[in-house]
Amino acid sequence: MLQLKNVCTSAGNFSVEDVNLTVLPGSCHVLLGGTGNGKTVILETIAGLRPTKRGEIWNNGREISHAVPEKREISYVPQDLALFPHLTVKQNILYAQRFKKNKNNVSRSLDEIVKYLNLEPVLSRTVQNLSGGERQRVALARAFMTGHKIMLLDEPFSALHYTMRRSLWELLLDMQKRYHLAVLMVTHDLEEAHVLADYVSVLHQGQVLQSGTRDEVF
Repeated sequence: MLQLKNVCTSAGNFSVEDVNLTVLPGSCHVLLGGTGNGKTVILETIAGLRPTKRGEIWNNGREISHAVPEKREISYVPQDLALFPHLTVKQNILYAQRFKKNKNNVSRSLDEIVKYLNLEPVLSRTVQNLSGGERQRVALARAFMTGHKIMLLDEPFSALHYTMRRSLWELLLDMQKRYHLAVLMVTHDLEEAHVLADYVSVLHQGQVLQSGTRDEVF
């Protein structure tokens, strides 16, 4: 479970103030709002890429507000995916293993995830030779390989055409339930939020205006 308690942070002159939210295991909590309202800033703060000015961030009962990113046990898929163009698909997926002390059963985990995401045919390719949908699946696979139970997704499907987005929505919902993940996802797409969210927080100018179940907020 991920919890934010009165979290305040900033990016330049822009501030995010007193954000409170909880992401339950096996659920998807969507941060909904237009561009420039602080959604990405919040994800970067949770991931440890921006400092927390005030407030607390908790991961399953452990405060991580000031922990370095690799110690937070949170997977983060940024909007640009941050895949390494000089590495193969397999090398990209396994990249997170560099930070794990226990590397037992890596092959079994890789085989399971690659098969589930249908990436076997492209494992030896570089990411430059992939379609948009394939890149998205590689980014998700790399995040899943960490074994973390909390995942942050920053508009992961915004650059894809509608049919591909629908397909990946179904895949994400299935994987979220299969691995019992707590997913915090950013989007400005109302349909995407309605399909994926169990809970929704509406963000405007750095503040949460409303938070509740999907049906309550909609």
